[in-house]
Amino acid sequence: MPSSTIFAVETLEVNGIAIAVQRKAIKNINLKVHPPDGRVSITAPIHADLARVRQFAESKVGWIEKKRAKCRLQQPPEPRQYIAGETHYYRGQPCCLQVHSTAGKQRVELQDPDVLHLYTRSPATAADREQVLYGWYRQQLKAIAPALIKKWEPIMDVQVNEVRVKRMKTRWGTCNIQKRRVWLNVELMRSPPHCLEYVVVHEMVHLLERLHNDRFHRLLGQFLPTYKMTEAELRQVRLS
Repeated sequence: MPSSTIFAVETLEVNGIAIAVQRKAIKNINLKVHPPDGRVSITAPIHADLARVRQFAESKVGWIEKKRAKCRLQQPPEPRQYIAGETHYYRGQPCCLQVHSTAGKQRVELQDPDVLHLYTRSPATAADREQVLYGWYRQQLKAIAPALIKKWEPIMDVQVNEVRVKRMKTRWGTCNIQKRRVWLNVELMRSPPHCLEYVVVHEMVHLLERLHNDRFHRLLGQFLPTYKMTEAELRQVRLS
């Protein structure tokens, strides 16, 4: 079994910091703070007890806060060039981008859990490569989202007529209550799966309660008891 295989993603909150926990076939617990936004992740052995992972994270709180403070002090990141060696995220997993020229169809292939292969026709600008990558993100989200909607419709006793995908700069999702249409931000494909599920449920709750009032948050907490941790995690993500 390859050591890079991901088995699960969980979330811990330690000292007010949301930490994404990924399970892999490894021996040791590894902690990372990811620039530029200071997101925190842990990779842990498959069978490591979550209490042990939490204890490890708590022992590193000082180090985490120093690293996150350093991220905040850094200059804004240079615009992505979509070139070989850059780190891009897919479903919360950092992936190394590999760029290839092709005379055929422009596409993206996830041939390994942590390597994205981007195929574009030459010559290609950074904008061209970005368009191909985000086109792939959009395809993936369009394929995944309907199943999540179907999962939650009977649980919440609501019906969504349509789900659409677009790239948004300030929102993770929106809901058109009259048309019962949910919009999802394509950037969600860069975040862990539980973040996508949270946004889907959040927007579907608007079919029960239009406003972000106490009733809305009670309903959201009823369906997703740990939603506040996911909200905190998403607040750490800088939308592009």
